[in-house]
Amino acid sequence: MDKWSKIIKKTLLATVFISSLLNHSAITLANDNEQSVEIAQTTSSQYKDYKNDQYWSENMVWAIEQGLIQGYTKHPRTGASGNWLMPTDPLTEAQFITVLFRQTKREELDTTEARDPDYWASIPYQLAEKYDLSTKANLSNLNRSIENITRGQMAIILAELHFGQKVNERKAVQFMYDAGLSNGYPDVLGDVPKTYDSYKVYKELQRAHIVTFMKNYDTFLKSGKDVQLIDTIKVGNIDTLYGRTYGVKTQEEYDAVIEEAKKAIEGYEEIEWGVGSASLAHYYERYFNGERPWDEGLSYNDQAGLGGIDGRIGYLYDTGVSFETLTKAMQVQQKALRKSGSVPQGTSSSAYDVFINNKLNSNTRAQAISAMFDVAGFETKIYRGFPLIKIQGSWWDITGSQFRRIQY
Repeated sequence: MDKWSKIIKKTLLATVFISSLLNHSAITLANDNEQSVEIAQTTSSQYKDYKNDQYWSENMVWAIEQGLIQGYTKHPRTGASGNWLMPTDPLTEAQFITVLFRQTKREELDTTEARDPDYWASIPYQLAEKYDLSTKANLSNLNRSIENITRGQMAIILAELHFGQKVNERKAVQFMYDAGLSNGYPDVLGDVPKTYDSYKVYKELQRAHIVTFMKNYDTFLKSGKDVQLIDTIKVGNIDTLYGRTYGVKTQEEYDAVIEEAKKAIEGYEEIEWGVGSASLAHYYERYFNGERPWDEGLSYNDQAGLGGIDGRIGYLYDTGVSFETLTKAMQVQQKALRKSGSVPQGTSSSAYDVFINNKLNSNTRAQAISAMFDVAGFETKIYRGFPLIKIQGSWWDITGSQFRRIQY
């Protein structure tokens, strides 16, 4: 017996409502087919179309246990008896918001009185109206409730409920990536660029897709991870996150730069920060604890180590910067310089050339470094070909061995 069979066997009874995920044309069957069904010994015998070896299998079991998916008690097209999940059938807007509110507003869903008792999804649409979600249908016009929902529409509704405000499609897609709910579609090389285009907002969802998204959303909520809704800034014809285009010409190139910049600095927190030698790293902490190279009683090595730290960060330390901020700046710096240092010189006009075409010059190197510090959360700018970051109200050049204050 497989592990999913064992999980399902633990539950003795489950109430299966055909009203859960019905097509609009079958709504009248909801009250006629409500019944209690004994859970069978195996998943395959409980649901005639459940399979153990599908990408959705594990998440489908989770969704059934959580009461998010209840399935059909008759085949929706043939009328054949038995329990059916219909995982490859299209997902409608009404079905999606029903599942969404089962996961996020279960008590409210169960206790709200239906404004239209004859419509199975009346309460979900009432809650969608209450939370000002951008559904295509509403209780005044239900015609579009049976339309197949797209990945983009789903992302918008989910993001709006999560943040409690209106969200455009591009921001919603970024939320899906940042929260770990989706990786988008792979490119021709099998990589997942996580761009707006690679998310494919226009693709319609199947019923099996929603259990994966909801499981990922549950994991995200339990992680306690804080994801901010990032406003976009229009620069020319490009929607930017930080008000800079990094020299690119198209939205697609910009999205690729942002994603590659994130990849380039990934794992910076794990860097043993120092000046290229792990043996010197502890001198930073000692420097922040008040030790200086001119203190009496220090060994020659300690004087040299602390002296090197003073030369590199002394002026920055005097601004009152925190140990944590400086640590992050130096860790990201190492990642950024390693990435830019690995790219050969060549004809280059933007950070896209650096990240994608593997060519740079002094200007595009600055653009790429600026992008990497931007996605790390620093305020950046480029001055006379140098990428700068803002710390404690001052601008600092971070391309050399020292943090150099720039005044202009």
